[in-house]
Amino acid sequence: MRRPRFYRWIRAEVMRIAGTTSFNLRKLAAAAQREPDGDLAAALLLYAHENNQLDRLSKYLYDEDLAAEYAKVEVHLGARSIERLALRGTPMQSLPERYRAFLEAYEVAYHTPESVAQEKTQLHDTTCAALLRSGTTPAEIARALNLDPANLAAYLGRKDIHRFTLQTARQIAQFAGQ
Repeated sequence: MRRPRFYRWIRAEVMRIAGTTSFNLRKLAAAAQREPDGDLAAALLLYAHENNQLDRLSKYLYDEDLAAEYAKVEVHLGARSIERLALRGTPMQSLPERYRAFLEAYEVAYHTPESVAQEKTQLHDTTCAALLRSGTTPAEIARALNLDPANLAAYLGRKDIHRFTLQTARQIAQFAGQ
């Protein structure tokens, strides 16, 4: 699993919040101003800041309150990278809550590979203990779950947790625990 980069991640978040599959800054800015207290407005500013699009975004603003909020947030952000701010451990307390929420969500997404690997390791250990108790062989599991026997042997024998997805590792653990 690859780590996300903030500039791509926030773009995907903007599109998800807006419910669109295409990215048009003018249309997104108009949608954000129709609901200035929503998450779209905050995500759009973070996108513009990280991608050096602030001047372009400011051309599309007609809501003076939102423009003032953006200016205030920009003062706090300065010229710093949002990705670095999000990964420093504590989000900026001077930012409004809805902006901090995006920084915290990005930090979680950034550290997802470690948490997935940790869960896979725990599932592996649980599976191996269950196999010892039940006497089930890896070949039986491979046949029952339609898995490649070589990948299953590497997963169980060498603890090669990257052979399977988290969902497959859960299926294996569930089958072994029966």
